[in-house]
Amino acid sequence: SAKGEAVAQDGWVYASLGGSLTARLASGFEVGVDIPKNALPEHVSINITSADPNTQGPAGRVVVGGVIYDIKVVSLATQKEIHNFALPITVRLTLSEAILKLFNPSQLQISYYDKTTGKWTQLPTRVEGNTIIATTTHLSPVALNSCAATSSCDDYQLPNDKPLTQPFFKRLANWLKFW
Repeated sequence: SAKGEAVAQDGWVYASLGGSLTARLASGFEVGVDIPKNALPEHVSINITSADPNTQGPAGRVVVGGVIYDIKVVSLATQKEIHNFALPITVRLTLSEAILKLFNPSQLQISYYDKTTGKWTQLPTRVEGNTIIATTTHLSPVALNSCAATSSCDDYQLPNDKPLTQPFFKRLANWLKFW
């Protein structure tokens, strides 16, 4: 996906029923959110867009696809954004198999940006097929990220046993910005 690729998907969730919303990108990426019934105090609208292109991802990590997603949950009654939920919600990011093969699945992480603290928080993340899944009770901009040019990533081996090196991650990061 191109950096700043326009992503927009709108939907509504009724508090007592819960619901899901998924935005599909032309590049083959998908971003979705699943909200269980009674996780919300009121009925909401959900909007999934690409975040401001100037938003920086988590330090020391590569944002997979070069796009940070802004998932906004807004009260239908007050029009105020809701960031916290009574029950965990699920964030799903689905990649093409070709992109997923570029990364060590154990290094993929979904993080959210806390606008109040100005910090990224990594969420407990699991990989199911080509979908990366995290649960959280807080929601604001999210990014799928992986290790960058750090020593913790240098140990990952490609199938042909060539270690991933710092220059590889720099090339990969540049490639993903424009993909």
